[in-house]
Amino acid sequence: MRIVDIIHLLKEYILLGGIVLLLAGIAFFIGYKVIYQKIMKGEKRITKRKMVLYGITILYLAIVFGAVFLNRASIYNTPNLHLFSSYWEAYHNMKPSLVRNIILNILLFVPFGFLLPHYSDKFKKAYTTIFIGFCVSVSIELLQYITKIGILELDDILNNTIGVWIGYGLYKTIYVLKHKEKRSYLLVYLLPIFLCGITYASIWGIYQAKEFGNLDIEANYRLAVKQAKIETEIELEQNPTIQPIYYAKTLTEAETRKKAEDLFAKLGTKIKEEDTDLYESTAIYYSENRAYSVWVEYQGGRYTFTDFTGFGKDQKPSFQAGSTREEVEQALAKPGISIPSQAEFREEQRQYVFSVTRQEIEGSVIDGNIWVTYNDDGSISKMNHNLITYEPVTEKEIRSLADAFAEIQKGNFQWWKKDKIQSIIVQAVELKYRLDTKGYYVPYYEFSAKINEEEAKIAIPALR
Repeated sequence: MRIVDIIHLLKEYILLGGIVLLLAGIAFFIGYKVIYQKIMKGEKRITKRKMVLYGITILYLAIVFGAVFLNRASIYNTPNLHLFSSYWEAYHNMKPSLVRNIILNILLFVPFGFLLPHYSDKFKKAYTTIFIGFCVSVSIELLQYITKIGILELDDILNNTIGVWIGYGLYKTIYVLKHKEKRSYLLVYLLPIFLCGITYASIWGIYQAKEFGNLDIEANYRLAVKQAKIETEIELEQNPTIQPIYYAKTLTEAETRKKAEDLFAKLGTKIKEEDTDLYESTAIYYSENRAYSVWVEYQGGRYTFTDFTGFGKDQKPSFQAGSTREEVEQALAKPGISIPSQAEFREEQRQYVFSVTRQEIEGSVIDGNIWVTYNDDGSISKMNHNLITYEPVTEKEIRSLADAFAEIQKGNFQWWKKDKIQSIIVQAVELKYRLDTKGYYVPYYEFSAKINEEEAKIAIPALR
């Protein structure tokens, strides 16, 4: 989620809070002013300070409700009880959106820790406020699980509790400064903020110090495989090997724009400025009249081209099976797409595929594929261009096949199904390459296996 999207949602939640606050104000006026004071002749007074506190609390609770339950689809969810898995996922992917989710879950409960001590002296004890915040977070997660809105995650409870701790620390800091109490405790109260800052800075420093980036295929938590039967039908090489490492350029925003402009120019149109969307990993461009779109990834420059001109007609063009390579290449030439002569050509899943496997061309290496939907009217309705040019940078020793298999035996791999793993039978393996988070093209092992008798792929990073 982009910052602009977060701000937009926050505005919606504040508006919701304003409506709730207005309704609460009306109810208060009727209940307190009319019924209690006028009819029942009550004499107890509510101070302005309490009124402001109640108003802020109502607004805050509305924002929490909006963030937790609104703008979320109802889904069948399985609890994520793996502590720190969201942190590992954010680290392995290095996507700002994943880091923001963690930070937002912390910030969401900072007001809770700050506001609660204002209600009673009982809540001025740190352990009381933090424990209540913990219980509220657990209740929200359980409610999400019951209603199937959101996912019950231990990390959310952890982050919310950290937020309560930070909020309480801010309350105590202001309290000490206001009442001129012992300021030697200020560092203690600000400790959670310092710890969070030091932790995130350390993780970022460790990442920057690494020679290469992270891979999104790395395990975010260890799977329970101790009781599983794990076998292999392949010979496991014990010795490590040396493999080349490549680098793919990460495009700037201007370079993604130039790619879209060039494609549209070949088709006799140009970018429609107001429809351009720039995300953290992808830039999206539409042509005038929204006839075409280009989605360009910053990393490596991969892109998806879509031609909408055939949509909306009474007779939509359909996939043309049995076309020749020359026919498809001729259709690709219209938007200016050329295919390397080394590319293999095949028909697969109602699409045509041009694929190149690490071919050296003029000192560089080209790897990847192009998926094309070719219609019976000779047009291209969609193209996924995943051919990337890489520059060789170095060679590195990678872990042996036996070491990679040992990672499977430890449960250090991703598997999205929640069923208990009873058996793993490895049937084949292939050394493949994948872009890491720093733009390096690095090797990994892809094992073809059967997990609980079902066909599966298991990816293990090859670099140590």
